[in-house]
Amino acid sequence: MKRIGTVVCIFLGAALVGMHVGCGGGGPSSEATGSLGLTVVFPSATDAPTPQLLPKATESVLVTIGPSGGLAGAVTMPGWQQRVLLQKPPGGGSVSGTVGNIPAGWVSVLAEAFPNQQGTGDVIAWAQTKVEVPAGGTATAHLVTEALTTAVELNVSEIALEPEQFDAFIATAKDADGGLVIGADFIWDSNDPAVATVAALSPLATVTAVGDGTCTVTATETITGKSAGCLVTVESRAVVTVEVIPPELTLYLFDVPSELLVSAMAFDESRAPIPYAEFAWDSDESAVATVDPGGLVQAVGQGLCLITATGSTAAGSAKGTCAVTVR
Repeated sequence: MKRIGTVVCIFLGAALVGMHVGCGGGGPSSEATGSLGLTVVFPSATDAPTPQLLPKATESVLVTIGPSGGLAGAVTMPGWQQRVLLQKPPGGGSVSGTVGNIPAGWVSVLAEAFPNQQGTGDVIAWAQTKVEVPAGGTATAHLVTEALTTAVELNVSEIALEPEQFDAFIATAKDADGGLVIGADFIWDSNDPAVATVAALSPLATVTAVGDGTCTVTATETITGKSAGCLVTVESRAVVTVEVIPPELTLYLFDVPSELLVSAMAFDESRAPIPYAEFAWDSDESAVATVDPGGLVQAVGQGLCLITATGSTAAGSAKGTCAVTVR
C-alpha cells in the first residue's frame, strides 16, 4: 500500500561509515560470526522523483539488525540488536557501512528512513528482510523500500448539507516528497453520528447528513495513523407552509370510500419543497373522523372536521389542513 522505492541497503563488503549503536552490550558474543556490509544511495535535491529512489526528503537511514523472526513492522526487535545510522552527505550519493560480530545464521534486518540527520521522529520510508550470515564471511542482500504516508488530504475541508443529503469524500495519502502513496488504506469516522454518518469503501466514503449541528469526518491512514478531517455542518430549512393533498374530501359511513390516505408537503419561504420535514397528524373532531400517524383518515360519524398536518424541521414548523365531510 506504499510507493515502492529502490534498493535501500545493498549488503556488500564495505568500509565502516556512520554511527554504530549497540544494544544489550553492543551485540552478541558467538564463536561463529560474520559481517553485513551496508550501502545506501541517497537521492540529491535535483533528482527527478522516481520509484527507483528513496524519498528525496530522506536525510538518514537507520538499519537495525537482530534475531531472525524479530521483525513485525517498524517495531523494536526483541533480544540483541546492532544498529548503524547512515547519514546523507551534502548533495546526496552513496554511503556505506559494515556491521561485524553478527551471529552466523539467519538474522532480521530493518531499514528506516528519516527526514533528519539524527534518525529520529516519523519514519518516511522503510524496508525489512531476512538474510543468512555466513560464518567468517560477509552477507549480501537487497532491501526494497516502501515510502510511508506523511500526510493525508481530503477532497473537501468543509461542507454544508441539509438532512438526508449526502456527498462523496476521497482521501489521498502523500509521501515525504508529496508523491501519491498508491493503495493506502483508511479508517473513516464521524465524531457525531447524530449529525452525519459515514459509510466507507477506502479511500472513498459517503457522508450522509442526519440532523442539525456540526461534526468532523476524519480519514486515518492505517499504517502511520496520519489523518485529515472535514468539518460538516448540517442545517435544516424552516417550514413556512404546508399543503395537505387533497385539501378536502368526502367519506361515507356505509359506502365507499370510508377511509382515504392523505399526504402533505412542506415548503420553505421560497416555496421550495423540504423533503426531510416530519409530519404530525391530528383531527379536531375524532367523533367524525380519525387520522393515524401515516395520514390515513377514517370515517367515524356524520359531520364535518379538520385534519391538520404539522410539518416541522429543527428550524421551524407550519400547519396545513384538509376539510373532511362524513355522510
